[in-house]
Amino acid sequence: MKLYHFSKAEPWPAIRASRELRPLWTSSASKAGAALTVHFSDSDDPQTLPWALMDSRPIRFAVEIPDDQALSWQEWGREFIEPEGWYSLGVKNKWAPPEHALTSVNIGADHWFVSEHAVPASSWIEVVDLRDGSHLWPL
Repeated sequence: MKLYHFSKAEPWPAIRASRELRPLWTSSASKAGAALTVHFSDSDDPQTLPWALMDSRPIRFAVEIPDDQALSWQEWGREFIEPEGWYSLGVKNKWAPPEHALTSVNIGADHWFVSEHAVPASSWIEVVDLRDGSHLWPL
C-alpha cells in the first residue's frame, strides 16, 4: 500500500542515518498495551493531517508497505486510544456520539493509518521537503 508519512524537519538527518522510520508515537491517551506506531496518510496532502500538525510536518515520505501492516487509524484507535484522546484531537470518528463528531477540523481522519512496524529505506519511494520542493530521497 502506498502511504505518506509527514515529519518535522529536525529529525530528517537522524532518520536518513538510521535508514528507517521507527515506530515512536504514543500518547497520554493510549491505552495500556498500545504499541508504538508510525503514522501515515493515504493522501500526499498535508491538509489531511490533524490540524495541529498540518503546518509543522514539512518532510513528506512516500512509502510502500505491506497491506497487512497498514492499520486503519480509526480501527486501531478504537482499540488503543481512550475516548478523550479522540475528542481532544477533534477527530470525526465512526463510533463517537454525534456531539463529538467534529467536522470543522481533522476531517481527514478517514485517510489516517498506523503501522507497528519500522519502515526501512528500501520501502521509501521518495522523500520531499515541502517547503521548497527539494528531493531528499533517493540520494
